Amino acid sequence: LESRTSIANQDFQALSVIVVDDCSRDDGAQTAAAFLEQHRMRFSEARVIRHDRNQGPSMARNSGIAWSREPYLFMLDADNRLRPPALSRLMEALESSSAAFAYSQLRFFGDEDDIGIADIWQPAQLALGNYIDAMALIRRERLLEIGGYAVLAEDVSWEDYDLWCRFAELGYEGVFVPELLCEYRV
Repeated sequence: LESRTSIANQDFQALSVIVVDDCSRDDGAQTAAAFLEQHRMRFSEARVIRHDRNQGPSMARNSGIAWSREPYLFMLDADNRLRPPALSRLMEALESSSAAFAYSQLRFFGDEDDIGIADIWQPAQLALGNYIDAMALIRRERLLEIGGYAVLAEDVSWEDYDLWCRFAELGYEGVFVPELLCEYRV
């Protein structure tokens, strides 16, 4: 509920929302569809896509990319949330730069209450580990150029790290917005 509410509360006017249900075992798809229907005037487009079998986060994100026609995409997992005005601040950062994506600082909540480790875009720092969460506003054209999210056999929790590394390898840049705009449940 918090994730859905945080989307509806953004100050960004024209929002298109695609919910990908990666074959969950609960009533998440029905709950999401009911929420989108209840708030249909808030969204320019809203749909729920359901996978027939669980395929993991990379394929769920790729399904969202495939079903969207928007020029900018933001991935939000069901247990995370956005602070207003996250999307408009990230959009401003992209529009005033040539960056492929914009990301912010995180606030951890739940079992931990802390500030994340995001920092300015430094590709060399990626060699030491990931410091950028998946919650970033990304230019769709750049995502398509690199083939979307890679499906990794070893560990499904590295898909965002892999994405940032591939952006860096191609010389694309990210832009850091030093504000607490996104919240990550621990």
